[in-house]
Amino acid sequence: MVNNIDDWLNSLGLDEEPQHIIETSIIQAPEPPAEPQQPTTQELSENDFDDILQGLGFNEVQEAEVVEDEEEHLNQEEPSNDAEALQMEYIANRIVAAGSNPYSTRVLNIPAPTEEELMQAYRDSLHVRQQIIDAIDDTLAVGESPVSSTGLDSTPPALAPLIEPNSPTLLMNDATSRFSGTEWFNEIQKQKVIIAGMGGIGSNLAFQVARMNPEAMFLYDNDTVETVNMSGQLFSRNDVGRTKVDAVAEKISSFTTTQHVYALNERYTTVSERGDIMMCGFDNMAARKVFFEAWLGYIESKSEEEKKHCLFLDGRLSIDTLQIFCITGNDIYNIKRYAEKHLFSDSEADETVCSMKQTTYLACMIGSLMTNLFTNFVANLLDPIIPYDLPFFTEYDAQNMIFKTEN
Repeated sequence: MVNNIDDWLNSLGLDEEPQHIIETSIIQAPEPPAEPQQPTTQELSENDFDDILQGLGFNEVQEAEVVEDEEEHLNQEEPSNDAEALQMEYIANRIVAAGSNPYSTRVLNIPAPTEEELMQAYRDSLHVRQQIIDAIDDTLAVGESPVSSTGLDSTPPALAPLIEPNSPTLLMNDATSRFSGTEWFNEIQKQKVIIAGMGGIGSNLAFQVARMNPEAMFLYDNDTVETVNMSGQLFSRNDVGRTKVDAVAEKISSFTTTQHVYALNERYTTVSERGDIMMCGFDNMAARKVFFEAWLGYIESKSEEEKKHCLFLDGRLSIDTLQIFCITGNDIYNIKRYAEKHLFSDSEADETVCSMKQTTYLACMIGSLMTNLFTNFVANLLDPIIPYDLPFFTEYDAQNMIFKTEN
């Protein structure tokens, strides 16, 4: 029965000088006892552990050769007393267990280790020591016991990040970061838009188109804001008495990053600005006809390819119905269809359509739908595999909540 460390080392033949262990080629193990006896494991202090390593001849190797990385490990801050006691006990138990079999060296007749083998054993011990220290630190960091039901747990669970990283986005600016990665958004920034009529349709339409950040916007209206306009148009009490174009332009400046907005406090006429994309928000048929004919005259001299980049939108609004006409410059059939069937005189117009009666929610809806058509049109300029829909006619019946479209 091994009663202490010295007796146990003597039983292993390690009581001689370390130099003798290195020079001897064969370890002469003592004869096995009649009955194998298990050594008694005792708690080891740090000094006991150092004595064991010194008895095994590790002290000379440590002083002779220590690579730079190992010195860094030795110079690291020592763990807490509890953690240190656990790791010392763990390593000591491994050493005791390795030598607890009295037949291990006698049967195999293992030769004595060389200096290189001792050096590698020392490096391995340092590596194991550092693994244990890291395991204890990581385990304590998550608030768990450093000892599992089977002993020291050297494989702590992986820690998930507290906050998942955001997925990357292609940001043009903060105000448009939600859709700025799309190709059609980049194309919209090249467009110049003309919107005439800043009532319920035009005020909501201009505001939402501006959120798409086009290159330039031209706003036409010669009216001023009245209190009655607040029921269905995008104006506040502070806007009363101001020109409608100035009030809308100020909101665009406050809520969007669109830089080039031209507020023209005048009626749209045949000599007014014309462009590829023209949107009508008038509440009377005579003004619509002037606006549409101005667009037709503008695209007339363009090539077929250039006409594909031209768009005309006409919005019409009543208290419970909205209608939108959408025509591209190369759509000869619907250009003729619109001119002949939908540009009737004001006397022929249905009083429930194109009237001054309007609700805020339908005004917001028609502005959104017209902006949707504008976006689809620009997306189609990029020749997508599946074209975006551009119906010639869109109607919404608010009473029955029914959408109707015609191509």
